[in-house]
Amino acid sequence: MGSSERRPLTIVFVTDMFDVEKNGIVTSARRMCAQLRSQGHTVRVVSAGTKNIAASGDEDSTKVHVRQLGDDVDDDLEDRYVVRELHIPVVNRFAKKQSFVFGTPKISTLREAFEDADVVHFFMPMMLEQVGVRVAKRMGLPVTAAFHIQPENITYNISPRLQGVDWAANRVYKVLYEIFYDSFPFIHCPTEFIKEQLVANGYDKHAEFVVISNGVGDRFHPPVPDRRVFPLYKGTFDILMVGRLSPEKNQKVLIRAVQLSRYAEYIRIFFAGGGADRKMLQSMGSVLPHPPSIHYYSQDELLKLMHSCDLYVHTASVEIEAISCLEAVATGLVPLIANSPKSATRQFALDERSLFINNDPRDLARQIDYWIEHPVQRIQMSKVYAESANGYRMAECGRKMEEMLYAAVEQHQR
Repeated sequence: MGSSERRPLTIVFVTDMFDVEKNGIVTSARRMCAQLRSQGHTVRVVSAGTKNIAASGDEDSTKVHVRQLGDDVDDDLEDRYVVRELHIPVVNRFAKKQSFVFGTPKISTLREAFEDADVVHFFMPMMLEQVGVRVAKRMGLPVTAAFHIQPENITYNISPRLQGVDWAANRVYKVLYEIFYDSFPFIHCPTEFIKEQLVANGYDKHAEFVVISNGVGDRFHPPVPDRRVFPLYKGTFDILMVGRLSPEKNQKVLIRAVQLSRYAEYIRIFFAGGGADRKMLQSMGSVLPHPPSIHYYSQDELLKLMHSCDLYVHTASVEIEAISCLEAVATGLVPLIANSPKSATRQFALDERSLFINNDPRDLARQIDYWIEHPVQRIQMSKVYAESANGYRMAECGRKMEEMLYAAVEQHQR
């Protein structure tokens, strides 16, 4: 199929989650769905969604119409193929603390969604997707996959003893490959970092890796006019971190760093997110002159908060990309990012002033104090950072995803 002969595709996304808030995979799936639709393609979505089934008034319904949630997704009513949430004792309780749900595989729903499709793209390596791959192949359809779950996200939450233990993460890589990822000719990697990890763990035997950022929505831009001022003139220096409140995100390092800062009495911390570490962070932060504000924010509220803050800090030791950091950078917030060997987020740092030694609150405090003491440089770098995010806009990410999906279709036809 030459480029001049290409017609719009009918694409099916299979992802356990599409409506769950506070989840980066959901944000990625929704944005890419909207982007591909804007490029003229039809995108169907198979996911868990008990509240959508209930809203349809028919518990046996599989194809329902729901209004999309969140930003960067059109408000049209689109086709959705909904399966029940999969309930696994103990596992569900742990997963929901991390804003994860799982879908129950239903072959009839999958077959209905796949009918007359050109290609099926899978977001996660769970039961819904595993069964979905088998159904798609029986129907003679090309398949592609994304790699969104970093093994360290699993090991860090199983036990503190497994944090930073390479053999445990490598074992997870091996299991994921054996049960799922050996089935695909193309694997979408959000960053070069995770591509390198997959190569190191033997995923390149059959697959071609396509690096495509999860992307940043067009709504994330600097305030107009830029309202950022010399922070101590307004009485506080406001620091934002966005993300799940869980061990691998390491928010406690920021609290300790503020304790060590020469400007602790001026600093306010805003943690945007939810998760299992909330109470621990509240307790730790209670000793600060300004205890941290910990809330989940809507996309509109989050954008306003980004526009009002002075610095973005990303303490996570483990990240495949970090959409939240990219969004903050796109609004002109200068970032301070943990220089962790297990995190891709450091790719967004434009120089050493935006990095600190991983898990080192003293070094983070030193860097925070630098940006407080150099407001002119911070305002200058704010503009540079905002411009740097333009390379991650959804139009370019959608073009790359489109090319991968066409390549899968064309390879399948040969």
